Amino acid sequence: MFPRLRGLGTEIEGTGLTVRVRITRVADAPPVRLVDPDDPMEAAAIREVDLQKTFKYGAKALAGKLEIDTARAKALRWELGVEDDPMCRHDFVFEKTRLMRYSDRALERMRAAIAAGADLNAVRARYRAAQET
Repeated sequence: MFPRLRGLGTEIEGTGLTVRVRITRVADAPPVRLVDPDDPMEAAAIREVDLQKTFKYGAKALAGKLEIDTARAKALRWELGVEDDPMCRHDFVFEKTRLMRYSDRALERMRAAIAAGADLNAVRARYRAAQET
């Protein structure tokens, strides 16, 4: 099925809607690496993931992980472009309900900004000023 994956072994379990495939490296196999679906790099296969496991944090949980209030977390997400990054945020829509969820990538990006000394009060002030215009 994937000729470029020759040298890799697979273990397949399940049938129907849920099928799990485990790819294992055997002797002299090519290197295996994960690529994002929108990565222009040529890849032999694309890995699908459970979006609810990838985007597991709500806004309040994300702020809690960072130990900051939700208003400063929202401003920091805005400042870092987390809201517009499809690798950081995904909107789950269930009929008329829209749930914005965030990934570990968003958490790490925000954590890095805080560790680098981001002034959250200044970030919040810039966010509020931008919302007023």
